[in-house]
Amino acid sequence: MNSRSRQSGLLPQYVCPLLLLFMSCNKHAKSEPAPAGTVAPLAASAAASEKPPERPWFAGKFVGSYLAENAAPKAEVGAPRQWQKDDGKTAVGPGTLTLSIADDGAIQGSAQGVLGDEVLNGKVENDVVRGTLLASNDTSFRGTLIAARSGDGFTGSIHASSADSNTVRAASLELKRQP
Repeated sequence: MNSRSRQSGLLPQYVCPLLLLFMSCNKHAKSEPAPAGTVAPLAASAAASEKPPERPWFAGKFVGSYLAENAAPKAEVGAPRQWQKDDGKTAVGPGTLTLSIADDGAIQGSAQGVLGDEVLNGKVENDVVRGTLLASNDTSFRGTLIAARSGDGFTGSIHASSADSNTVRAASLELKRQP
């Protein structure tokens, strides 16, 4: 036997089994599922990226009303004499509030009524609105607003005083979500 026939005899003897082994491994690899954790996160992240994030329940516009009443503390030692002179008839009655709450809980709004015209700024944290009423002019009251979640809105109170702090008022309030 010459060297050429030896080489040609070796070729089918070794190459064919290797070729068959390669083909069967390749075929087997295609039919096996991918290891756990390799494909699922990609599919989940793709699905998550298609869906917009949910907005917090409080994000949106709210309107409401308040009813202010005399809240001057009883005359005590050290209390201003002007509180004793307050007949409780000034700045008593209704008012309205309008506010917008951003997704991050930041609040911007306004109030109009017997307490004057105010700008409202604040924040929602743990389903509680805390805000500051800033007077739009010298005759408007200044104060704070605190309201807790009540259904799809908020209920709470305002505590405010005139610029000279001689007239003190408190008001109950209710805010309802607007469509």
